[in-house]
Amino acid sequence: MNTLLSIQGFLFILLGFIFLITVHELGHWLLARYYKFKTPIFSVGFGKPYLTLGKKFDTEFRLSAIPFGGYVAIPAMDDVSSQSESEPRKPVGQRAMVALAGPLFNILLAIAIGWAIFGWYGKVELDFQHLLIQGFSQANSAAKVAGLETGDRIVSVNGYQIRSPMDLASSLSGNHGESVSIEITRNGKEMSLTISPSQEGKLGVQLKPVFKRRFENLTAFEALKKSVQDNMAMMKDVTVAFGQLFMKLFPSDSDPATSNDGDLELSGPVGIFQIGIEAFRSGGYSYWYFLMVISVNLGIINLLPLPVLDGGRILLYGIEAVIGGPVNSKIQQILFGLSAFFLIGLMLWVTAAELSGLL
Repeated sequence: MNTLLSIQGFLFILLGFIFLITVHELGHWLLARYYKFKTPIFSVGFGKPYLTLGKKFDTEFRLSAIPFGGYVAIPAMDDVSSQSESEPRKPVGQRAMVALAGPLFNILLAIAIGWAIFGWYGKVELDFQHLLIQGFSQANSAAKVAGLETGDRIVSVNGYQIRSPMDLASSLSGNHGESVSIEITRNGKEMSLTISPSQEGKLGVQLKPVFKRRFENLTAFEALKKSVQDNMAMMKDVTVAFGQLFMKLFPSDSDPATSNDGDLELSGPVGIFQIGIEAFRSGGYSYWYFLMVISVNLGIINLLPLPVLDGGRILLYGIEAVIGGPVNSKIQQILFGLSAFFLIGLMLWVTAAELSGLL
């Protein structure tokens, strides 16, 4: 059953990514059509066309063999994939808006998904249930010696109800090695054990707080407000994370602390699919919330000022507007190659780190 759920989860996550990519490219395409740019190809995926869906609005719509990406061929924006189809250069402001439309559509989609799930399911509230023992820090830890087992649930300490991880820490902090009575449940049965914590008040256990999820109904306006708030918070977090990544990759001599690992955590394709599959297993709310998170991340990441991304295009168009002409094509090609090399290298680095953690 778990294998089947994993396969289903993988397929649904893949379909979700294709949906997000399609919306992203749809933003480019709609703005290009609005400004009367030629758009000979709208492709979901890269590489050899797998399926041609037909030709509408002077655009051939196709599915390509590699589903992780997509593009709209727009000759007026110096699209490398369609250089053979010449077209007079359009105003730089229009080209910038077409480049901006893709990330903007992903951000708007994220807000729309959030509005829908908060309106349908409501706002999630987590009620603490119990602390679950997942393991032991040492084979001869105080908890292990006293008879605690993996899977036990801690109910109380010396009659003091444990309603949060902080409760457990508080109840043990003043004991300094003195024995305490811990109430647990094991396989549905209540038990009492006497344990002598360490002088620091430690039991030597690995704990997992378990919460019960409940939903609080929201009005349509409240759901929209929460969606905007959540997505704005995520956009800020993504921006800060990339700032931390930059400081980590290029630490300043005047601020050696920036070279620390800190709390920066990155997920590559492996980690993202793992998180997505777990979200799929958790139900509709978690699956759509995951897609909301990916969509807003996709929007912000594409706004990074790297020439291979939409943000880099916008930056080059801004320079063009200032200097009165496009940046030299050879320089653009060099910048494009360097930024592509950087992104591919970063992705391989993160993926290698993830795989090493799984092995």
